[in-house]
Amino acid sequence: MSGIGFGTQGAATAKTFFDRDGKATMTQFENELDAPVSIVRYRTDETGLITEARQFITIAQMARLVGEEVPTNDSMTMRNQSHVELFCVDFTYDQSGRLINCVTKYQGAVVEDRRLNYNERGDIVESTSSTDDRVRFEYLYDQGGNWTRRTTLHQSGSDVVVREIDYFQPEPPC
Repeated sequence: MSGIGFGTQGAATAKTFFDRDGKATMTQFENELDAPVSIVRYRTDETGLITEARQFITIAQMARLVGEEVPTNDSMTMRNQSHVELFCVDFTYDQSGRLINCVTKYQGAVVEDRRLNYNERGDIVESTSSTDDRVRFEYLYDQGGNWTRRTTLHQSGSDVVVREIDYFQPEPPC
């Protein structure tokens, strides 16, 4: 799957903030001097799933990224705005709360539209993207219904993850 999306922008720490209901509202990335270099603001649905994430970076950080002075317009100056939006990601979920679509925009323009498909066990079996990136997943399951081997098939080959799960039976009472 592609790497399009949020970066830490050279941050040393990240702090995530939540509302009273435990829903994420914002993550702030800070440099070594505890100064914010990037902020990600979240919108959530009634269940707490993130439906939108917007990344803002400082104007100075944007200038470093593009290698030139970033013009600020009068409205930015008047509102004392020190951050510009870099990325916005919109998330869509199915009725089970599984992510099925993710649209990433860079400075307002769509750069990726990713769709995910799941098998009957709820594991991702395919991820397709508007950037022609297609990833397939194949699984082997144990007697407990958990996958023990996942093969990821992508344009540059394949990767295999093997996991071992130990099941413990409660000891009978004496």
